[in-house]
Amino acid sequence: MRSILKLLPGFKADIDAENDRSAPVIRMHKNKATFYQMIAFPLVDLSDPYKSTMFNVYTRDMEKSFVEYQFLNICPIRDILILSGISIWGRAAEAYEWLNKLHCVSFKDMHPEIATQVPHRINMVFSNGEYEYPWERVCIDSKS
Repeated sequence: MRSILKLLPGFKADIDAENDRSAPVIRMHKNKATFYQMIAFPLVDLSDPYKSTMFNVYTRDMEKSFVEYQFLNICPIRDILILSGISIWGRAAEAYEWLNKLHCVSFKDMHPEIATQVPHRINMVFSNGEYEYPWERVCIDSKS
């Protein structure tokens, strides 16, 4: 449990995943330490003043819910989807529904396996299905 608290939003941690077998986060980028920092946002035309303003508001709301309040808020995820013009379907829609069920649930109330999936599910939504979950990596047959 100590390891999950270190990786909750707002807690910067230097976790050595090789030595700490209970480290719950699979790092997507070497320097990313919090769940919020693991999110890859969709492309939004920031040259449009309205879109730029709203994108800043939505990402700030999302960061605040993750870091300050430490719960999952589906609202900025939905708003970013609308702003970026993404219509989700398939795996992205499944990931969105999974996240929607966790709306307003505190990270400390989530099982560590569920909490660690949150940023990856958000990335699945924002990429509209063009994302590979770390736990679904293709196994290569050793005979081939």
